[in-house]
Amino acid sequence: MLLLAKESEQLIKDILPKQYQSQLDLFEDVAKEWRFANLFTSSISNYNISAPFHRDTGNIKGAVNVIICKKQNSKGGDLHIPDYNATIGQQDNSILVYPAWRNVHGVTPITPTYKGGYRNSLVFYPLKAFKGL
Repeated sequence: MLLLAKESEQLIKDILPKQYQSQLDLFEDVAKEWRFANLFTSSISNYNISAPFHRDTGNIKGAVNVIICKKQNSKGGDLHIPDYNATIGQQDNSILVYPAWRNVHGVTPITPTYKGGYRNSLVFYPLKAFKGL
């Protein structure tokens, strides 16, 4: 997972250099031992979990999450953001960079279309509880 977090950071650095630098700056007071790579403090794997609406209030404001989706023989499991009336399709091997602290969001229901169908997301995120420790 650490290698994948580092690869995700490199993508942010290459594609969104201002966000990358901003997030590095936000991490100035997060001790090295609490960092997961350089831009995150935590990760989670969500296997076949459709999340109810919520806002990631524990995240560092101004930072982004990275959501990597693995999906086979299933439909749904997409990110829905009611503020924008938007549903972002999460296809197999997709990567989404999202400021989860900003908006209420949820994950649509997941329906296997064939036996063994699944949706698994790996999320890297920055918790503000680690600032100043």
